[in-house]
Amino acid sequence: MYSDQVFLLLSAAAVLLEMAAVCLVWERKMKQAAQRERAAEQRRKARCHDDYCAQEAARLYKLRRR
Repeated sequence: MYSDQVFLLLSAAAVLLEMAAVCLVWERKMKQAAQRERAAEQRRKARCHDDYCAQEAARLYKLRRR
């Protein structure tokens, strides 16, 4: 009886450790995904800014040529 209880306890502990490991991996992946999304948003903003600057430069160039 005692060995069965020890086995069940160790099995439960192993399951909990495995669940904790899965949670840690999932959390790390979520953080990486969020970081990638932030980097992509920064790239989008930089592209928009570059596009705006190019359009503004073209507009000013056209005004100067008149």
